[in-house]
Amino acid sequence: MAKGLRPRCSQCGRTRLREDEASLRVQYMLECVCRGTMRTLLVSVLVGTGVVLVPGLRAQETPATSTVSGRLFDTTTNLPILRGWICESYPPTRVPAIGNCGQTDTFGRFSVGKLQVGPLDLWVTCNSESRRFDSPVMARVVLHVEVRRGGSDLGRIDVDGTHCDQRPLIYRVGEFVGYYSSGFESSRFRWSADSTLRIWVTGPWETVHRSSIRWPPSTRENPQPCVLVRWYGTLAGPGQYGHLGASDYLFTFDRVAEVSEAPRVACSE
Repeated sequence: MAKGLRPRCSQCGRTRLREDEASLRVQYMLECVCRGTMRTLLVSVLVGTGVVLVPGLRAQETPATSTVSGRLFDTTTNLPILRGWICESYPPTRVPAIGNCGQTDTFGRFSVGKLQVGPLDLWVTCNSESRRFDSPVMARVVLHVEVRRGGSDLGRIDVDGTHCDQRPLIYRVGEFVGYYSSGFESSRFRWSADSTLRIWVTGPWETVHRSSIRWPPSTRENPQPCVLVRWYGTLAGPGQYGHLGASDYLFTFDRVAEVSEAPRVACSE
């Protein structure tokens, strides 16, 4: 490089020369962009190309994260709150299941991970007794917590769960008969034994298609077919299942025993 052409950095006020022009250009970039996000971005690009960084200059560190756990109880009944949610943000997302939230189990226990270490507000809500997936209650209950490295146990937390959905959990295995319909973001089963339940269906569909069970032609021709089906599997719930958590129950089938065509109205009643 010609003498007298040494570049100077307006931000850092210093430069360091290397033996060849290519090395000098890399050194100049690293020393001049010496603050904030732009520095982090440039360093990331240079690392990706295999360039060795200048000693003493490093990318910004990722904030430390940890986990908060505890137990949620109803002050009225003194029982664990089922289908409760503890969320990092307020207001809680329209469907807590897709936000950074922890859901309570049958004992009211919850755990929320990926929380930045330090003081933080957590918001408490629960599924509404109206059974509408977009109607959380207790949205204004806030917990002021200190997130510690290695995890923080908040112990027992008592809140008013009067309007929370406290239906008992069920887990049933066996034969199920009813009407099944599928389509875009839809996989619904209308169980003959209780057609009031909103049931989402999942299972080994690839195995079904390879089996000897013949599905009606309408399942291939109609974008939203309706069939009468007898199959075996497990029904669990209530909770939030399927697209946007709109279904209360989840049916996971193991095998299909019988299937026949049905009128569309049978799946929509």
